[in-house]
Formats: sequence, structure tokens, C-alpha cells
Amino acid sequence: GFWRNFIGKYEESNRMYRKALWVSNQVAALESNSDVSEAARDYIGKAKVSLYKGQCNCAYWHGVFGGLYLPHLRHAVYQSLLEAEDYCNIAAGEGDHFLEIAGSDFSADGTQELLLRNLRMGVTIAPRKGGGIYELDFLPSRFNLLNTLKRQPESYHQKVGAASDDLKEGASIHDQVLSKEKDLERFLIYDKHLRGALLDHFFSGEESPDSLYEGSYFELGDFIDQPYSTEVRPGGNENSITLTRQGKVVDNNVEVSKTLRLLTERDGLEIEYRISNNSDIPLTILFAPEFNFALLGGNTSDRFYRDERKLNRQPLNSKGISTNVKIFSLIDEADGFAVHFQFEGETEVWRYPVETVSQSEGGYERVYQSSCVLPVFRLNVNQDQPVDIRFKLMIQPL
Repeated sequence: GFWRNFIGKYEESNRMYRKALWVSNQVAALESNSDVSEAARDYIGKAKVSLYKGQCNCAYWHGVFGGLYLPHLRHAVYQSLLEAEDYCNIAAGEGDHFLEIAGSDFSADGTQELLLRNLRMGVTIAPRKGGGIYELDFLPSRFNLLNTLKRQPESYHQKVGAASDDLKEGASIHDQVLSKEKDLERFLIYDKHLRGALLDHFFSGEESPDSLYEGSYFELGDFIDQPYSTEVRPGGNENSITLTRQGKVVDNNVEVSKTLRLLTERDGLEIEYRISNNSDIPLTILFAPEFNFALLGGNTSDRFYRDERKLNRQPLNSKGISTNVKIFSLIDEADGFAVHFQFEGETEVWRYPVETVSQSEGGYERVYQSSCVLPVFRLNVNQDQPVDIRFKLMIQPL
């Protein structure tokens, strides 16, 4: 296919490509600055090498081989681009108290996005796409935690059900119909929206991790993928963004307001929601903000879930519900960091894996892309009595 078709078809490829362009602009700006020191120029040179590594084409497209569908290839791209970004920060002389908030059309889709940064974290927010986070970088580990892929149709999926374990005699690599797993068609499930974080769901009490995994759930609100207004408040030791949408939940007029705070020297986000019912009909509902963490290994011993109750070292491709927890964690011993949800009160947390079906040189295969985690809040919201929800999302070195 034509190169630009891939960044048009796959939003995740486009975001990698635009990230590379953004880093390239950072490098070019420093390189053209005649006032930088010789020591800084050494770091600019290192940044250029890392940038070029991040432009290796394999992860940006998808053909006979796995390409974009292979998480380790996408991770290698982001790892190099984040290394280049880190070198740029050093070359620019950014100090420990560096804190930035910027607005631009980073993904080149015609809408403004917001970037929150300190020396250790980068957060890219798309107000026009549900007010969601679509890049969450932890620079000490050179890791984009949201480097996932949504489940979407491919033309070859119609062949998956007919795939056999035997090679077609005489078939070329382009015509082979093979499967690495029995009954792989069971996993041909397609997502209704782009995967990211802080995506605001409203469910009935009938939903479960299984219905979300299967894509059979029913959305009761109109907040996913819809535009939010923004209010930006830069500050000395913290930057905050408030995103707000007036929408519908069933027949009720509901306002969702969410505030994100990134502190100067903290590895994480403070998140605060306010849910307001602007109708005179009481609203009893499940509110579940969605987070998708791509930690590379769905069933490995060094990447796992943990909470302070019964859950301990459960693999990241597991499904389930944790109840009455104040801390819920994803541990990545391989890359040396952990993600912690810290709730103000005891909270219910759902989890399930995001798995795609793609073709590779060895046949069709199921690939773990990320772990979907949803804190679930069972709300009763009356008119003029908004409900506030507060929690922290912390990323800490091990």
C-alpha cells in the first residue's frame, strides 16, 4: 500500500509519525541555536541518532509481516523517540523544576491537543476525542504506557475462520492461510473507539469485564469520542487542565468535568471528576473511566497485577474484578516501574486484556496489546447534588 494510507488507516501509526516529527522539530530548533554550548551539542548529536532510530519504518505499517501489530516494534520506536526527547531536555538545560503546558495540533488531524510535561512525564490530551489521554510517557524508562492498538477489521479477517494448520501446497507467502491458534475467529472483536486513557463510560449494572472484552456492552452516555471544552491553568509548581462536557446519560442531562494536575516533581497525575445531574430525574449509574496500559507482556512472570487484598501477581492478560481496594497496581519488573491507582475510598476495579488478530509470516495470530483497567463507581446522582471522585495515577520506579 501507499505509505500515507497507513497513517490514515491506523491512528496509532499516525501518532507515532507525528511524535517523530515533533521530536525532529525539537532537535532542529536546538541545532539551529548558535548559543548552545559544546556539551549541549554532544547531546543534540545523541538526540539525532535516537531520532533516526525512531524513524525505522517497520512499526509504522502492516503488510505480510506483523509490523504495526507487534507491540515490541512500536515500543522500540517510542523508546528511541523518548530517548531523543530526553537528550533535548538536557541540551536545552531544563532544570529539575521544568514544567510545561502547550497546545497544538500534534496529531495533524485539524484539532488542538494539549501537552503537559515535566522532566519525567509527558501527557498528551485530545479534548475533541472524549477529553482522553492518548500518550502517557515515563521518561526514566523511555516508555509510552498508552502505546496500544484498537481492535479493528482487516480485509484478511474473512479468511481466519477457514485457516488451517497446514500450508497450502504451492501457495506463496501472500496466499497462505494458516492459523497459530485453534478457533482464532472467536477473537475477531472490534472496538467502538480509539484506545487511550481517561475515557468516560456510563454503564448499567448488567455490564461486566466479559461484556467489555467481547464488545457487547451498551454505552448509556455520549461522552466517548465526543468533544470536551478546556480550561488551562498554568501554575508555579503544578499545571492543571479541566475538561468539561454537557452530555446525555439515558434521558438525563449530565455534565462531566475532569481536572488533571501534573506537578513539577511528581511522577503521576492527580485526577478529579465532578458528575452533575442537570435533570430532575435521579440518576443511578455505573461510571467507569477507561485506561489502557501497554506493558508488553500479557502472560509473563515479571509483569502483573496487584492490589492490597487478594490479587497478587495475576498476569496482565487476565480478566476479573477487584472489590473494596484503595490501591490497584500494574507492576513491570522488566522495565523497572509500577503504575499505581490510589483511591480516596474503597473502589471496585475491572480489568480485561485487549487482544488483536493479525497476520504474520507464520500465519494468523492473537497478539496481546494492552490491559484495560476501569475503576468503577456506583453512583446515585440527584439534581443540584454533584458527585466528586478523586484519585491519583502514580508511576514510580521499582
